[in-house]
Amino acid sequence: MKKIQTDCVYLEKFIRNIGKIVTEEEKMRWFLLRASIVVGDRVQNFDGILQDQFFTALESLFFKKEDPLETSDEEFEGICRLVTEKLGRDA
Repeated sequence: MKKIQTDCVYLEKFIRNIGKIVTEEEKMRWFLLRASIVVGDRVQNFDGILQDQFFTALESLFFKKEDPLETSDEEFEGICRLVTEKLGRDA
């Protein structure tokens, strides 16, 4: 509940100050603030999904290997590509 109240305060400040924004820096700051208010929770959800997919892929690789400590850098890079491609398809 506190986050929603905080977001509302920032949004009210944004609305009051929108006519006073003059520099590109100020525009960017307010733009990013507004974006974080509007989509912040959803982005955090994507972060959780991404972590889950990486963990699942790494876990699978771990159990496929006879000696997981001999996993090559290329195999780890392959996991990164796999998860990135899957995210692109699901987006």
